[in-house]
Amino acid sequence: MLNLRGKLMVLVGIAMLPLFCLLVLESASRYSLAFHTTGLAGESAVQDARHEIAIILAVALLAFGIAISVVGWLAELRVLQPMRHLAATASRLSRGELDARVDLDKIPMKEMHIFATTFNGMANSLQQLALVDGLTGISNRRQFDRSIGSEVVRANRMNGGLALLMIDVDSFKAFNDHYGHDAGDGCLRRIAATLRATLQRPTDLAARYGGEEFAVLLPDTDEQGALVVANAIRAAVRGSAIPHENSASGIVTVSIGVAALPSTPSADVKTLIERADRALYAAKESGRDRIVVSDEAANAEAFGGAPKNENA
Repeated sequence: MLNLRGKLMVLVGIAMLPLFCLLVLESASRYSLAFHTTGLAGESAVQDARHEIAIILAVALLAFGIAISVVGWLAELRVLQPMRHLAATASRLSRGELDARVDLDKIPMKEMHIFATTFNGMANSLQQLALVDGLTGISNRRQFDRSIGSEVVRANRMNGGLALLMIDVDSFKAFNDHYGHDAGDGCLRRIAATLRATLQRPTDLAARYGGEEFAVLLPDTDEQGALVVANAIRAAVRGSAIPHENSASGIVTVSIGVAALPSTPSADVKTLIERADRALYAAKESGRDRIVVSDEAANAEAFGGAPKNENA
């Protein structure tokens, strides 16, 4: 099977064949006429005819070669290179590079440009499905894992701050048991909306970490700054006044663990998550509806208050 360039070359050859035939026939008829009108049929006239036919053939072949080169160059520039770019982008997307997009400036042909635009729209939808939690509409665990990894690298390189909030809905199992799973889903959506509304910076990331647990990533933030955000979230959730009859407070509350990236060059994702998890566990153990900040020595300081006899 011929590729696209080969097919174009064949078409050019077929198109030029009649022209070549006409040139040869015209030359032959001219010399035939000369033979009949002058009576010249000698070797000299035959040689002249052959010489001219050879020249015509050479010119025709040269024109054919130039035409093929031009067609090949146009095919490479306008068709083959864009197709390679499309294929490479599709391959990157299939390998999990969800931010891979076709560079529309590299797609000159109108028809292929339309296809590339459609492809990019499909890639956007795929990324949305892959990185957004379907229930709450905020980032999912996959997006959180991608983001925290890159933010830790950036913070270590730039010597900047990075804080993490781990948030758990208090007594959520009891809420589900009493109100049903549909109400539980609605509760999680309201918590997610509260997180989204409370965060002020576009660089902050709220994600559903799993089940009734959420995570908030705060770039360029130390523990004290993270505590301010945590207090705002805790207050906003209480302000939503979602009824919870099986809670001592009568409303849905959250417990929050706060940790910041240790100021060491070797600080990593695992360290940050473990410290925030320990702080969250301490908040749950100390009575729920409160915030615990974990410092670099893994000590904990509790903020807020709630009865200690709530169910997990």
